[in-house]
Amino acid sequence: MEKARSVIEHTETLHLSMAGADALLAALETPPKANKKLLKAAQRYQETVNVPGH
Repeated sequence: MEKARSVIEHTETLHLSMAGADALLAALETPPKANKKLLKAAQRYQETVNVPGH
């Protein structure tokens, strides 16, 4: 069980340089506005995947 936990931890851990960490935090703090393509994909997701009762 410990080996499995170690493998999962290793694969789910994100290693960033300071510049990478700064860029990630900046993107999380001020995300870009959704463009038409993203909005269309979100609508398609809601219509097909996020179906009530499933």
